[in-house]
Amino acid sequence: MNENINTAELAYSVRRLDKLEIVKEFDCGDADLNDFILNESPLYRKELLAVSYVAENQEKGIIGYFSLANDRVSLSDFENKTAFNRFRRHRFVNEKRLKSYPAVKICRLGIDLSAKGFRVGSELLYFIKSYFTNKKKRSRSFISHQHVSTFFIRISRLYDYLQHRLHCSFNYTLFCLIVNSRYCFESRSQTGRAQAAITSNGTDVF
Repeated sequence: MNENINTAELAYSVRRLDKLEIVKEFDCGDADLNDFILNESPLYRKELLAVSYVAENQEKGIIGYFSLANDRVSLSDFENKTAFNRFRRHRFVNEKRLKSYPAVKICRLGIDLSAKGFRVGSELLYFIKSYFTNKKKRSRSFISHQHVSTFFIRISRLYDYLQHRLHCSFNYTLFCLIVNSRYCFESRSQTGRAQAAITSNGTDVF
């Protein structure tokens, strides 16, 4: 995810923070949101709990950020089954009416005080929604948290089988990258202050 956004008043780019990148200066007026992007975001990325993205202006520097995590929308998120069915009826055809659906959760969203009044927050929310609902994006199969262990047992067996069958040695890192390109995995934790949940096409935020 790397995008340039230009408005009549403020231009900035959106990019994913590097794994070891440290944000040195940011103040949105909320101590918890400040502490997360300044100190905790690399730890969440390392543990695959959430990935942070920043909005960056050439003159002002980082003017906003948001963190995303894989999540799901299921029956337990609704008051009753009738409400859940109403949600599914207007979004999915009969063949795709499942008990849960992959989603992307916006864990945190903060806008620096220097960019207040420029509608950066609203634009970022629109950008996130547009990015993950773009039908041209290639969808991935979703693996729920309770099935991750079983999935990797099967994949490991496939890896060994292919090496034996083809009489050659595969690069395991490359094999994992190929798997990651076709599947997305539910986050190991549902913690974090969720501000919104956006149903996606199974796109992995990591």
